[in-house]
Amino acid sequence: MKTTPDQYRLYLEMLESNVHFRENKIAPDNPTGLTDSWEKLGKSLNGSGGPQRNIAEWKRVFTDWKSQVRKRARLIRNSMQETGNVGDPEKDLTEIEKKLLFLTGDIAVEGIKGIPEIGINNMENINNAVEEAKAVEKEKKEERARKKITTRADTNVLNLINMNLEKLVKLKKKELQLERFKLRLKYNIELASENEGSEED
Repeated sequence: MKTTPDQYRLYLEMLESNVHFRENKIAPDNPTGLTDSWEKLGKSLNGSGGPQRNIAEWKRVFTDWKSQVRKRARLIRNSMQETGNVGDPEKDLTEIEKKLLFLTGDIAVEGIKGIPEIGINNMENINNAVEEAKAVEKEKKEERARKKITTRADTNVLNLINMNLEKLVKLKKKELQLERFKLRLKYNIELASENEGSEED
C-alpha cells in the first residue's frame, strides 16, 4: 500500500513546525525531543488511514521521497537550462513537492518555478542532509544487528534441542538394551528350570 498524500502532508507539517525535527538535530535542553517527535509523527501517520509502518520504515520512506523529488528537481532545472527557460517543463513538481524542497533547503533547485532560491553555499543544509543519511544508515545497521542476534538465538535454541534429542535417543537405546537383557535373563532362567525338571524325571 502506497503512502497517501495526507501522510506526506503530516510529515511536511512536522518539518514546518519543528525546527529540530527539520534540521534532524538533538536539542541540548531536550535530548529526547527528536525521538519524541518521530514517535508523535509515527502515531499520526499510522492513524491517518493509510499504510502503517514502524519509525525506521517511515524514515526510509521520507528519505527516499526526498531523494526522488530532488532528482526530479535537478532534471527539471537541467531541462530548463537547455531550453533557455522558455515555456514550462513537461511535468512540473507538485505543490507538495515544492514545499518539501523549500522546507528541507535543497541546494540544487535554483531557477525552478515556485521554489525560492536557497543558495549553493548553504553548508548547514548539506550537513543536515549528511547527518540524516548517517542516522538512517545507523538505524539500518542496528536493525541488521538485531536480526543477527535473533538468528544466533534461534541457532542456539536449535542446537540445544538437538543435544536434548541426542540424549533422549541414547537413553532410549539404553532402555532397549536393558529390556533385551531382561528378556535374555528371563529366557535363560526358564531354560535352566526346564533342564532341571528334565533331569529329575
